[in-house]
Amino acid sequence: IYDNMRDFTKGSHLKIHMVVGGVSLNRQAQELGRGTDLLIATPGRLIDLLDRRAVSLSKARFLVLDEADQMLDMGFIHALRRIAPLLPAERQTMLFSATMPKLMADLAKDYLNAPVRVEVSRPGVAVDRIRQSLHFVEKAGKPTLLKELLTTHPADKALVFARTKHGSEKLMKKLRQDGFDAGSIHGNKSQGQRDRAIAAFKAGDITVLVATDVAARGIDIENVGFVYNFDLPNVPENYVHRIGRTARAGADGASVAFCAPEEMSELAAIQKAMNKRIPVEGGAPWPTAAGTQANGGKTTGRPSGNRRRRRPGRGAGHKKAA
Repeated sequence: IYDNMRDFTKGSHLKIHMVVGGVSLNRQAQELGRGTDLLIATPGRLIDLLDRRAVSLSKARFLVLDEADQMLDMGFIHALRRIAPLLPAERQTMLFSATMPKLMADLAKDYLNAPVRVEVSRPGVAVDRIRQSLHFVEKAGKPTLLKELLTTHPADKALVFARTKHGSEKLMKKLRQDGFDAGSIHGNKSQGQRDRAIAAFKAGDITVLVATDVAARGIDIENVGFVYNFDLPNVPENYVHRIGRTARAGADGASVAFCAPEEMSELAAIQKAMNKRIPVEGGAPWPTAAGTQANGGKTTGRPSGNRRRRRPGRGAGHKKAA
């Protein structure tokens, strides 16, 4: 957002500042002391600066809440409730969200006055260019399967999504032990650490990047040949956001989803949201709680790791030379 705003305001006299965690608080306070017109901030760091009286919101005319659903998932609702009253009552508030859960609707009622709701349909062109595949695999077998696919089908850039911060870091360390040039971005990393990991991934110094949904929101990296859903997301829309990291700028791309027995409900929700089934290339559907099977009720085959798999597609990772 900060980079885009700088591009939008070229040639103007507007001052733009960004304040996020992982950067010197004193330095940010000094820069804001000279005034700003556009402030891009994370809720936590903005509260730090407000507590130090390094910034005032009393003259703000616009409030934009971007990725609001993700901020709620990260527990920033209390921070937002502290920040909003510090702005003038007469202002324009804009809320952007990929999903609209009940808590989000309640937030909109609290902070929006007679709002106009605009819904933008999800573009399907990019998804249509992505070759999707699905592997049914036990949770414990996922690291081995990922290593096998990354080794068998190397690519310049592979993006791996895990559900939790701890899981992302653990997986990244396992990949490094297996000889891959791996890095990670998640909420436990400082902004500086995340920026360095993304820069290394773009430059090719890191060829496998493990990320959480929140940390990966908004990043734009070209030439990602393969996206792995190591853990299926809880929110179906996040699956589309994930695989949309490949097949950019008219290029083709591929994605692989791993599904453990406890993830069958997530898989069903994803396929329902896309109105299509993901082709199975490894293993067989797990029995659901109702005793039925996903993907049309077929029960042949064994889980991934115990049966021969078809080639998942072009490129999936890069392993160090010995």
